[in-house]
Amino acid sequence: MVGTTISHYKILEKIGQGGMGEVYLAQDTTLDRKVALKFLPEEMQQDATSKKRFLREAKSAAALDHPYICKIYEVGEEEGQSFISMEYIQGQTLKDKLAGGPLPLKDALEKATEVAEALEEAHKQGIVHRDLKPANIMLTPQGHVKVLDFGLAKRVTPAEGQEQEITTALTREGSTLGTIPYMSPEQIRGQAVDTQSDIFSFGVVLFEMLTGVHPFKKASPLDTASSILRDELSPLSDYVPELPEVLQHTLQKMLAKRVEDRCQSAAEVRIDLEQLAGGVPFIPGRLRLTRRQMLVLTVLTLVAALTTLVGLDVGGWRGWLSQVVGVGGAPRIQSIAVLPFENVSGDPDQDYLADGMTEALITALGQIGALRVISRTSVMRFKGMNRPLAEIAQELNVGAVVEGSVQRVGQEAGITVRLIHATTEELLWSQGYQRDLSDLLRLQSQVAQAIARQVEVAVTPEEEARLTAIRKVNQESYEAYLRGTYYLNKYTPEGIERGLAHLQQAIDIDPANSLAYAGLAAAYSDIAHMPAPFQDAFPRARALALRALSLDDTLAEAHLAMGEVKLYYEWDVAGAEPYLLRALELEPNLARAQAHYGWYLDVVGRLDEAEMRLKRSVELDPFFPIYTAWLGWWYWWVAGRYDEAIEEAQRSLEIDPELLQGLLVLGGTYAEKGMYEEAIAAHQKLAETTPLARGALGHTYALAGRRDEAARVAAELEESAPTLIAYWDLAQIYTTLGDKDQAFRWLEKVYESRHIFFPWLKKVPAFRPLQDDPRFDDLMRRAGLEP
Repeated sequence: MVGTTISHYKILEKIGQGGMGEVYLAQDTTLDRKVALKFLPEEMQQDATSKKRFLREAKSAAALDHPYICKIYEVGEEEGQSFISMEYIQGQTLKDKLAGGPLPLKDALEKATEVAEALEEAHKQGIVHRDLKPANIMLTPQGHVKVLDFGLAKRVTPAEGQEQEITTALTREGSTLGTIPYMSPEQIRGQAVDTQSDIFSFGVVLFEMLTGVHPFKKASPLDTASSILRDELSPLSDYVPELPEVLQHTLQKMLAKRVEDRCQSAAEVRIDLEQLAGGVPFIPGRLRLTRRQMLVLTVLTLVAALTTLVGLDVGGWRGWLSQVVGVGGAPRIQSIAVLPFENVSGDPDQDYLADGMTEALITALGQIGALRVISRTSVMRFKGMNRPLAEIAQELNVGAVVEGSVQRVGQEAGITVRLIHATTEELLWSQGYQRDLSDLLRLQSQVAQAIARQVEVAVTPEEEARLTAIRKVNQESYEAYLRGTYYLNKYTPEGIERGLAHLQQAIDIDPANSLAYAGLAAAYSDIAHMPAPFQDAFPRARALALRALSLDDTLAEAHLAMGEVKLYYEWDVAGAEPYLLRALELEPNLARAQAHYGWYLDVVGRLDEAEMRLKRSVELDPFFPIYTAWLGWWYWWVAGRYDEAIEEAQRSLEIDPELLQGLLVLGGTYAEKGMYEEAIAAHQKLAETTPLARGALGHTYALAGRRDEAARVAAELEESAPTLIAYWDLAQIYTTLGDKDQAFRWLEKVYESRHIFFPWLKKVPAFRPLQDDPRFDDLMRRAGLEP
């Protein structure tokens, strides 16, 4: 090919060849610069799938712009030949350099720090190298490194549920499957790899830089792979006695066999290396210092000494200091909000994946009882908003926020996650992942565990077990499930219809998908609470929830759906509590479970606890107006704290001015206070926005003494084929008008239709005039409720 021109590149000479293709020095005739031109190997050119994937990953890696990463200029195709145009770097590879022996300690640390910075930048962008080795690290004449071929090595991914034999993953050095001596244990096994695999490979490279010896390499590829999987790391002192012992600590963490025991990020490795290179005393674990923090190490040491004096109250320091500046460290992060992940694929149809990742991470973190996690409905209001994180955190009242991005390409997703301190907006942790869609459930669990470690929140053994347990779900079925929840969360008639259809599709694809059954059960339970519910919504919810629990009894949504069926439909109050409590054990941050358990506690007369749970639901989902309205409803119906009821109703209407529950509570409470003009105005607006609920206006007319207008509304309701909500309203209107016979006629309808309010019949102010009538006690007894 020398002397030919491809596109606008004139090929000058061949400079290399490997498993990923031939590399030529070429002249860019358009920009008049030298470039390295890489062509795919012949076998990959013939394989359309491999070719497409290779070029896709090259385009993704082209987004990287870092001084220690070889820049990709262009990805193109000319006359059937695919090529990548890259920065041409003069110098020698680290492999060639190490042929002369190990690097001096200072030189090795400086260059390794630069490699760590390169990995850190790539991982933030969701790009994994997958073939990091000395041959892919160039040393420039200026003494810096350039990491080559980011994202270009093909990943080993066996079929789901099958573990490749080691021998099938072993290939000649430089092949497209990676390079055996630098593979991580999970890569050798043929499992999906992420950023932790790069860290293992980097650990092998660092060991070589320090000792000139490969820590695991044996006579054959099979023996090398076996050593990587099983052998413990030898002490550095066996090779170079004068090396600092703390380097062994870093290498042990980088080369841990299990992913969960390994360094969690390239940033963690970089900080270790910076401390060692800078001569700063080495501090392992979470007490690591960033480059800027190194400048205040002495101050921190003095503060630690001062804290000891204060703790022992030497010379009365504690009292003096508390009066002057106060004592005590900054509070730990106890609350967090996962902001809507950004869909950076450029395809709006992939929004469901970004939203699904957001919700799944909220659910995973929500299992940790010691952490307050804001619910999905409240965080989604910030989707697409370009507002300072500190402002968002203040509105949500949290100590930290998580943000991220998702980019789907084919059957893979590049995901970046960042944990940020709420008030300082300091980046506490960041990680990039490249995963098959079938591996997203495991990823969500890993991210939740990593965040829990970063904020140092207590995780119980039971919570840890649930976080590490990974559900097996068919990929196509899981995608249908994510689409279903995406549409259901729109809370529109069309969204509900499409959401139910996608969830049913998920079950049709994989009848063992417990998540889809639980999602459908929760959806039908929500529908049962609507003004015009499906007639069989609760029976459907019950059947689906029981099926979900038969497949997986750790699904909080399924337990909650069963609790709601017991409480609101079967009126089995005692039977509801175990399901509701189990839902809260599994997911303490599930706002809906907190709210429904609050209503259960109200029925059984545990009023202080009921108020606490209803308030907790608002804390967890502050911008979901229904929970705020429900708290106001409780103040109105149960506590008789009318001013607080009005305040909560108004707050819910600030979020949604047409909210049925908010207008109902506002008007009902005004009426209880004798503020009939305000009550009628609220319920007139309710009748305009939700015609099915216009019966509330009739009841308010009756309370205000406007009997003719109340009777007119009642007649209209009766003439228009009364709905479930109308039965309740007619019973209230006739009770207030003093017509008990008509009131009990409609309460009988309420009973027969299994109205969700029936267990609270004794709590409703409107029905107090009926409670001394024997027919009232008879109704309660027939319902299985205490008269």
